[in-house]
Amino acid sequence: MPAKRKSEKQSRAAYYAYQDKLAAGRRSLCTGLMFWKACGNKKCLRVHACVVDERACFDRLWPLVPERLRVGIRTASKAKQARLSDAETKAEIVRELRRWDEMIARQSAPQTAAQATESAPAEPNPCAPSPRVRVL
Repeated sequence: MPAKRKSEKQSRAAYYAYQDKLAAGRRSLCTGLMFWKACGNKKCLRVHACVVDERACFDRLWPLVPERLRVGIRTASKAKQARLSDAETKAEIVRELRRWDEMIARQSAPQTAAQATESAPAEPNPCAPSPRVRVL
């Protein structure tokens, strides 16, 4: 029985260590993206870094980050997990951003074509009363 408790304690310690590592990474990302400026917490503003509740700030402010920047951050994270060198990481980020730009161009092409073929607005009706203008 004591061996089981020891392994439970070890697994619990490993879990908490992993959670602390995730929190430190998230805090570092929030600080790098300068979320502390929008946080409003006095401690974060004083230190110029995320120090209080990185999860709440991340959940609240991550959707406001431009998608192109998010693609770059996700690609860098994947490259770090794959243990790529700095040059390979930069190349991978450039490749993913190029792919992202191509995808956006493909999606926006039909919209711009539809807007170009859209007819001009009709001429205003000359019999209709003109809008009332008030001068104060």
